Amino acid sequence: MTWQLIKRNNIDIDKWNYTVDNSANHHISGLSWYLDVVSPNWYGLVWNDYEIVFPFRKKRNIAFHILCNLR
Repeated sequence: MTWQLIKRNNIDIDKWNYTVDNSANHHISGLSWYLDVVSPNWYGLVWNDYEIVFPFRKKRNIAFHILCNLR
């Protein structure tokens, strides 16, 4: 059981969207196509085999990279 931070181009989109669609609080803003529009270089925090997913964007602040929640 592990968390993984995965770049957008390495995310399994079918598994990601399935998890979002079948969650108790599903919303359009969690779907991959929406995330691609609002933040093209987003990251996904994924638990195990896409049991839990959470989108993030990477932001540079002076000399540090910060992960920010997209919601």
